[in-house]
Amino acid sequence: MKINLGFVGLMAGLAMANAEVKLAENFSEGMVFQRGKPIPVWGEAKPGEAVTVSLGEAKASAKADPSGAWRVSLPAREAGTGLELQVNDQKFANVAVGEVWILAGGGNMGWPLAQSREIQDQEMLDIKAPGIRWVEPGKGWREAQGKQIGSFPAVGWFFAQELAGKLKVPVGIIALTEAGSQLSQWQGDLFKKLVQPWAAFPVAGVLWYQGESDVGEATGYGKRFGEFIGHWRKQFGRIGSPDPGQEALPFYFVRLANYGLPQSQPVEETGGWTLLREEQKTAIKLANTEMLGAPLSPPLPDTVSGIDIHGIERKQLGTALAQRALAKLYAPEPPKPDPAATPPPAAPPAVSAPAFERMEAKDGTLRLYFKVAPGGFDPAAATRGFALRGKEGNWKWAEVKLAAVDGSKDLTIIELSNPEVAQPEAARYNWSANPIGKLTDRQGKGLATFRTDN
Repeated sequence: MKINLGFVGLMAGLAMANAEVKLAENFSEGMVFQRGKPIPVWGEAKPGEAVTVSLGEAKASAKADPSGAWRVSLPAREAGTGLELQVNDQKFANVAVGEVWILAGGGNMGWPLAQSREIQDQEMLDIKAPGIRWVEPGKGWREAQGKQIGSFPAVGWFFAQELAGKLKVPVGIIALTEAGSQLSQWQGDLFKKLVQPWAAFPVAGVLWYQGESDVGEATGYGKRFGEFIGHWRKQFGRIGSPDPGQEALPFYFVRLANYGLPQSQPVEETGGWTLLREEQKTAIKLANTEMLGAPLSPPLPDTVSGIDIHGIERKQLGTALAQRALAKLYAPEPPKPDPAATPPPAAPPAVSAPAFERMEAKDGTLRLYFKVAPGGFDPAAATRGFALRGKEGNWKWAEVKLAAVDGSKDLTIIELSNPEVAQPEAARYNWSANPIGKLTDRQGKGLATFRTDN
């Protein structure tokens, strides 16, 4: 039998040339592309190598530049599954198009489903949700089914489950987390290592929870956090991205959960935990940002209540994040009004959680005025957690009375007093890492930690 060495050499050369066309690690079988946005695909090849990429009926070609980098952009698509991504002769099956979110931050975001209290082992093994997928650096895209589901970040799983159930589209989670990380690392080394490789990949938004490692430098965290969000948005919308609109990337972040033993003093200096949560709130002034509280898991025994820094209710948090996204980003457009119809009366402006507006001191009482949803505060809600300070400088527990503006039935005023504080000057509410106050409005929205002396 004669062997055609020339033919063997030709085939080996072709195989070698084809092997040199590589996709970036962002792409693999089972991946999810963001629907409704141009689809970028990139990788490496020999300089000058011709590369053809197809997804379904869409096709695009490019040549690798002198450095070997190549990039193509395919047209935006509607949601779907069962697609095949082909790059020259390489084929990647089971590709989907749907909603893609980045899940990023510290250990509470990376906490796996297998270690979460909200799901039982057998229940986890029975999960089969091929439309929900996730990817971590260096591990490729995976489907939410089988034993591998245990390593799915729990907050991301419950978020994706709620979103997929309501939108009926595939959902992809890009998990970029680092336990114990500080915010500054996400502008520096961690950004370069984890985030930058995804900066040209269109996504629907970012889910963020981090801050525990920054409590020692809480002052100024709000300014740094705002700059951090701006930096991410700029990078995701930078020149070369097929979607410049990413500069307005929705950013949903989580306020630090309660931590430590329950509040026992009117004001507790907690090493920056409370101050950092106050600083976090400044970011909601930015467009397309939303802040949610981190709900605690069912109470632990009193001796350790609230001490577990990872003891948050991930199912409740992931579901709440999804519901906020559904309300803010995915709400259906209202029907166009009939020009001939009588216009309905203007709806009152929406009010979220109660917000402090101003105060006045009179006759030993400090009156605090709030912006509250119609109905005002709930008179049946607990009014613990308020502290009062006078000229002498000591904080005292405050006696609390709910009141209404003259002519109104809505309880929008909180009156604070204490016989030991003759001339009150300042007030704080829930100023503790694990506060006890639970005042809400009639719609169940809680009053957040605040102070008047900042």
